[in-house]
Parts: sequence; C-alpha cells; structure tokens
Amino acid sequence: MSGPLFDDYRAMMSDVLGKVNQTNLSAAIELAGAALEVRGYGPVKLAAYEEYKIRKVELLTAFEEFQTAANNQATAPELSS
Repeated sequence: MSGPLFDDYRAMMSDVLGKVNQTNLSAAIELAGAALEVRGYGPVKLAAYEEYKIRKVELLTAFEEFQTAANNQATAPELSS
C-alpha cells in the first residue's frame, strides 16, 4: 500500500477495530482484506483503487448495519412470558 491509501486504511481500521464485535466481525475481516486487491502499476493500479473505493463503501455500510443491529438488539427490552 502506498501513501494516501495506507493513511486512509489505517484510519478506517482504527475506527473499525474500536467497534468490532461478534455480529460485525465478518464485515471487519472483509474490510481488512479489501485493500490487498489494490496492486499493479499505472492504470491497472488506478482501476483497482477505484474498485476498492466502491467496495469499501459497500463493506463499511454492511459493517455499520451489523453494528446498528447489534446495538438495537442489546438495548431491546425483554418481554416477560
């Protein structure tokens, strides 16, 4: 990874690691590995980086949805039988 990609990756993973739990772990793992697809030189690397940015948004959205679902489940009142 180089320059801005590395800095962005470190910031994103720092945030993700602070929020990871059993519910969103799979999305966190996918996020951690997504940047590895950015490789090559010149236009090949640029195209891979553009695809990574799209995939990163999708994975972050999934991660946040899992996080929200886990938070809602944790705060839901218990119903007595």
